[in-house]
Amino acid sequence: MQAAFPALTRAMPQTRTWVAPGMRHIWSIQDPVLFTRRIVDFVDRDVVPG
Repeated sequence: MQAAFPALTRAMPQTRTWVAPGMRHIWSIQDPVLFTRRIVDFVDRDVVPG
């Protein structure tokens, strides 16, 4: 999936991408605290985790 990020951001410059290390497709269930923190950061401050 990460390999697709450059093409995705070229096609849609407004796209934000990041990886949640160690998480799978359903990481909102796997680590709800991390998921919530990332969403709140993005919505409140437009912070993209590095």
